[in-house]
Amino acid sequence: MNIKSCSTYLLLFLILFCIGCRHNGSGSIKPVDIIRFDKELTDAFETQSDTALQEAFLKKYSGFLDIYCQGVLNLSPADSSYPVSGLKRFLSNQNIRQIYADTETKFADTKPIEKELGTLSKQIVQAFPDKSLPHIYTHVSGFNQSYIVTDSIISIALDNFLGKDYPPYTNTFYEYQLATKSPEYIIPGLAQVWLYSEFPHHHAPVETLLDNMIYEGKILYAAQQLLPDTPVEQILGYTPQQAEWLTQNEPVIWDRILTQQDLYSTNTITKSKYINPAPFTSTLIQEAPGRAGRWVGWRIVSAYMDENRHISLSQLLNDNDTDSQTILKLSKYKGK
Repeated sequence: MNIKSCSTYLLLFLILFCIGCRHNGSGSIKPVDIIRFDKELTDAFETQSDTALQEAFLKKYSGFLDIYCQGVLNLSPADSSYPVSGLKRFLSNQNIRQIYADTETKFADTKPIEKELGTLSKQIVQAFPDKSLPHIYTHVSGFNQSYIVTDSIISIALDNFLGKDYPPYTNTFYEYQLATKSPEYIIPGLAQVWLYSEFPHHHAPVETLLDNMIYEGKILYAAQQLLPDTPVEQILGYTPQQAEWLTQNEPVIWDRILTQQDLYSTNTITKSKYINPAPFTSTLIQEAPGRAGRWVGWRIVSAYMDENRHISLSQLLNDNDTDSQTILKLSKYKGK
């Protein structure tokens, strides 16, 4: 073999080696395993007489069961047979059994979610080397809250993500809530509840609407950075049409907030109308999607980070000294 051939062979080897490193080395994405609490619960309690299986289940999930039974199912620990009798009643309810069956059909395979969690986990470690995702569980809530969050667990209520057209939803949720009841909203929502728990809001003695907007904007901006391949409307909790409306009307929204002198309002009701879930933002106009103040906060924080590229995501979320007025000023945000 001549020198030229050897050089070509060596170059090809190095290329293939580098490709292999990218896919199998530190840059690879490892899926995050999901613990199917929901399936193990039915496995343990569908056989009413298998007390050994039930006792093993209760022991395995002792740290999570109280939160699930009391916080989600509203069971009382004062019941002498708590939690066994309550769990059996829950699982024997005809409506719950149907929800369970539909959930199992929809989420028979959770590998796509585990893959997305792997991507999220990798981004979290890169942005926050001292943090990580906790254990991820799944449960059926009976259309209760979508996530349970503890120091070591985030559990997903899969029955809250069966698709916006799932018939039983119409008797439980308002129309404006249905848009986020599809599987693609699971990971954006989970990223945000993780951020809320890891970077809680440090309330000022007197809290203004701008303070609330900036905090919510930080959470949304961070979620967007942790999920770079996720459509931004899913992170924001909007339909594409709602996101487009907000973008097109951004100058009008900002002008209305300033004209009404709401930006520095400390009125709890005013702040909630801009920030909390609702069919529309009533302080603006009926066409404005709910939580428009949160969306404006995201736009301000995004502009702030564009203007201050030396600030890392970790610095942004851990900064409790730079007040919201300063962030607004340094963002140079003018409603577009």
